[in-house]
Amino acid sequence: MKDIWYLYCFEANQAHYAEAIIKDPLMVRAADHLAQHAYGPFSMKSLSDALGLSPVQFTRRFKHAYNMPPTDYLTRHRLQKACSLLVTTAMTLDEIAEQCGYENGFYLSRVSPKKWK
Repeated sequence: MKDIWYLYCFEANQAHYAEAIIKDPLMVRAADHLAQHAYGPFSMKSLSDALGLSPVQFTRRFKHAYNMPPTDYLTRHRLQKACSLLVTTAMTLDEIAEQCGYENGFYLSRVSPKKWK
């Protein structure tokens, strides 16, 4: 299983996410917040409230700015860290999952193939 995960991480790191120049400073702030707090609990409601938007407004604006919903942006950061930890450490999948904001290794292994397509 670990060899398959290594292969997956290698291929996932080859994918490049071209981010356009974002003209919405509020969404830049949201993306910075997501990146800084990617490995802990996430609440769409609390982040959208902090930005002064409803969750629907926030999701629409974020998707317009980054071509993906905020949850996918968050997942991308988590999976990139998981791939890095898998390649550079001897941690178990459960330990890596915990470091990346997931409940356990099984859940991480279920999330990853769906999000890197």
